[in-house]
Amino acid sequence: MNAIRQACPPTPCETVAGYFLTVAREPSALSDAGAEGVLEALLPIRPFAMLLAARRADWNERSPARFADAADWLAATIVALQLAEVDVALDELPLLDVANDRLAALAGELGVAVAPAQPRLVREFAGAAVTRRGRSRLAQPVDANLSAVARSCTLAACCRAALPAPLARAAGLA
Repeated sequence: MNAIRQACPPTPCETVAGYFLTVAREPSALSDAGAEGVLEALLPIRPFAMLLAARRADWNERSPARFADAADWLAATIVALQLAEVDVALDELPLLDVANDRLAALAGELGVAVAPAQPRLVREFAGAAVTRRGRSRLAQPVDANLSAVARSCTLAACCRAALPAPLARAAGLA
């Protein structure tokens, strides 16, 4: 059986749970991330960030220059990637609390369970090009030879498939 497994490349169904991810805005930021690097733009994060921001918007006022804030983006990353742990610096702990609270409120309205992300304290964060690092509850592709684009696209499909239907519908992903 091992000989067959070694001869055949893993399919998206062959996965391992509890995988660490480095989510980056730019491909150049993934040079040190190895097999755990994924690109934010290819993942279903933006629809959740906009959904969370829209819930707070005052529709009688002009739209702000930045519609979603940092807590919206963090909450969106947590829910889309089903992060169990998130790397945060000490000064980001309140941001994580706000993100978890916003997710809990959304999940409560939709009648779905969403587990909050736990902090994993780091001294300092990797920088602006790396959006977030954390451990996902999702089953992730095990093929370390996938490119960041292929890994991101495979992960995006896993994310969409794992979303509870009410969340997927609310974010326009179903």
